[in-house]
Amino acid sequence: MRFWTRVNSHLATRSIGSENLLEVYADIWRNLSGRGHVAPQKLVSKKQQSLAVAEKAMFRCVQQPLESRMTEIQPTWSRKTSKPCYISSVSTNSDTTEKKPDLVLVHGYGGGKGIWIRNIDELSKHYTVHAIDLLGWGRSTRDRYCGNDAVKAQSYFVDSLESWRQAMGIEKMTLLGHSFGGFVSASYALKHRERLDRLVLLSPIGLKGFQFPSDQIFSLSSRILFTSIWTLTPQRILGMLPKSRVLQMLARSRVRTVQAFGYSDDTVIRYIYELATQSVSGEMAFSKLMGHTKDSSMAWHVPLKDQLHQLHDLPLYMVYGEHDWIDFRYANEVKKNILPQTKVFLLPNAGHHGYVEAADLLSHIVSNLDKDLSSLEYHGELDNARGNYLSFA
Repeated sequence: MRFWTRVNSHLATRSIGSENLLEVYADIWRNLSGRGHVAPQKLVSKKQQSLAVAEKAMFRCVQQPLESRMTEIQPTWSRKTSKPCYISSVSTNSDTTEKKPDLVLVHGYGGGKGIWIRNIDELSKHYTVHAIDLLGWGRSTRDRYCGNDAVKAQSYFVDSLESWRQAMGIEKMTLLGHSFGGFVSASYALKHRERLDRLVLLSPIGLKGFQFPSDQIFSLSSRILFTSIWTLTPQRILGMLPKSRVLQMLARSRVRTVQAFGYSDDTVIRYIYELATQSVSGEMAFSKLMGHTKDSSMAWHVPLKDQLHQLHDLPLYMVYGEHDWIDFRYANEVKKNILPQTKVFLLPNAGHHGYVEAADLLSHIVSNLDKDLSSLEYHGELDNARGNYLSFA
């Protein structure tokens, strides 16, 4: 009753008139709770509602209590709009007497925070865990990205992550980024080193970069893929097809990874489908980071290799699946020639999705970063390791 008395008191001072009622209650919430960084649930489309339902189903196997947030951030990376954006996240309960360090989990291209369900319970024994949806993906704001160069696209992801950290009141954190999330995490480390305790890169892309010469011979299918994927994204293609057909396609193409999550029903497939058929946003920003160059070659536009030396005092852990399509041999170069403090791990029998294909081992490694992990490190000659990978790192 006391809470509603305060609500009515605030309402009495507001003349709603033609104002949006939701905005009025949002303002009241911020004043009463003192938590201006956490926004109430916004009105969402049917597609967004379907994603929320699919995400909830994914998280039902997590035993640790989770707090879901839509955190308001200001778009400092763009001068064209002052409209606030929201980062969606889930966090483990930090209301304990023991203060745990913060660990932030960052998904890869087209993914979402639900990919970490097999890791959260174990990691929460050692950290306050935050799994986020990058801006433009998952349930975070999906406004159309209008930047026109790679550096601005990089800032789109890095600056929004920093805005989220500030809004959450996190002083320092460990970042664990998968694939493209590894690129975002490494980029963040280069810009905000003082905010990190450790950096864990799981099958990261964009560190070394790549370039295919214009005269390199591609198969017809490869040329079609590389020249069209950045304007006609896979998400757009899936959105054009009947839902039943897409679900069947996803089930056939991701059998091993889907099964590794442990669900016997279609929970994972429906989550992947809902992620892939939302409005296109993050994909458009990603498209500025990789594409044609002036000489018509194909390249990653902002490789980080020449900047990595700046992280000389940051504990760095590079983790790959034994059968990863990312060229994990580059980790050996980083350790030998750039950052000798780097520790390299190879997850046996795992591919690119080590967070689920080797969930227990990955969680064990990340839970014990402050301990001696030398027995688990990969000390062999990476050049001779098994793998069928692209010239991509």
